[in-house]
Amino acid sequence: MDSFSLSTIKPHSHIHFIGIGGVSMNGIAEMMVKRGFIVSGSDREHSPITDHLKTLGVTIFIGQCGQNITDDISLVVYTGAIHADNPEMSAALSKNIRCIERPILLGAIMQEYDYDIAVSGTHGKTTVTSMISTILIHAKKDPSINVGGYLPIIDGTTKIGSSEYFIVEACEYRRSFLNFKPTVAVINNIEEDHMDFYKDIDDIISAFSDFAKGVKEGGCIVARKDDSHVEKALHDINKPVITFSLSKDADFYADSIVYDVNGGSQFTIMKKGEPFAHVKLSAPGSYNVLNALAAAAVCDFVKISSTQIAEGLSDFVGSARRFEKKATYHGCDLIDDYAHHPTEIECTIKAAISLHKKHVYAMMQPHTYSRLKALFDGFSTCLAGVDEVVVCDVYAAREAFDPTASPEKLAEAMRKNGINAVHMSDFEAIADYYKSKVGPDDILLSIGAGDVNKILDLF
Repeated sequence: MDSFSLSTIKPHSHIHFIGIGGVSMNGIAEMMVKRGFIVSGSDREHSPITDHLKTLGVTIFIGQCGQNITDDISLVVYTGAIHADNPEMSAALSKNIRCIERPILLGAIMQEYDYDIAVSGTHGKTTVTSMISTILIHAKKDPSINVGGYLPIIDGTTKIGSSEYFIVEACEYRRSFLNFKPTVAVINNIEEDHMDFYKDIDDIISAFSDFAKGVKEGGCIVARKDDSHVEKALHDINKPVITFSLSKDADFYADSIVYDVNGGSQFTIMKKGEPFAHVKLSAPGSYNVLNALAAAAVCDFVKISSTQIAEGLSDFVGSARRFEKKATYHGCDLIDDYAHHPTEIECTIKAAISLHKKHVYAMMQPHTYSRLKALFDGFSTCLAGVDEVVVCDVYAAREAFDPTASPEKLAEAMRKNGINAVHMSDFEAIADYYKSKVGPDDILLSIGAGDVNKILDLF
């Protein structure tokens, strides 16, 4: 990983962000504005984010070209989607301006905090980060936050606080989380994902192991107990480990779980076999009980009381696109979920089925060709139990079209596994199809990390 410190940037110097409108890029840009730096940035189109940054004095360029890179720029920050042939990157390199990727700068910012918390895992990163953030805000700790999804309590993805607490979502893609050396490293789970970058599951486990090794002296790792891949990643780690699980052999576990008709739950958090806190959680499903246990373990380590933890979790209303109810249509609940890995989708479907509605319908959009190919068997079974699923076209994101990973083949494989599945491409046609089908006490889910949620806007 590239070695970088904020002390290497002269005060009030000019920093340029390529892709400044991105979910976490805009928050980091705002942090640098608050530190007194001159900030500019480019993006493909105007958005509420770029408009907000303008109000802070940020110079925004729509479109990317070499002329945007002026001689007074001291540092260029870019996202993983930007490559050397990008006109702004090319111009910066030709001027010998230092260029660093977003997580390198974020990692440098984290080092300024006494309690920097990095939340990793194949699934649940955004939710656990959001739960910890909600608890710390409830406890009046005024934390700084950088999360990968919209969090209602901060009305955005970034909060710049005044305390020694900083919570960040730590993504493993391209080993970017190795730029973080946190006080607390959370490992929620480990599964195969991002196979366009990693060789195999052992390569992924190795990355998480390196992440755990980076924990600061005096810090700890909060890890799921009953995950064999997590156990393997931590096998030779000489750092304190606090475990969480639904089983009773973990440091933190849930006892006497009761689910309500809306999918929420009540349970007692147990710490080393003793009652720690009683929690009422509105976020649905057993996977959110696990997420709450991880958040509780972290907050206990950073000296938040059990009462404040319980109250914070009870206040947690979820983050955007995580089993988020968007509207009701003719008595049918329209719910959006960001799930884009077979395990995540399976959890979402189980949560929907647990609500005991008449019918559960779904619209699922595969996210990237490489993920669909690598995890095809899992995708072909993870929607078991729905009454019907429409498979949308693949959301390519950073990838080129790949005819070998087709939604038609996925729908066919689902049918062979007993799932009522069809492939449809046009969003308006999909909306019209379900408008004629759904009724009172049904659920219609949009599932995926791309733009499948736009279908719900057509109801």
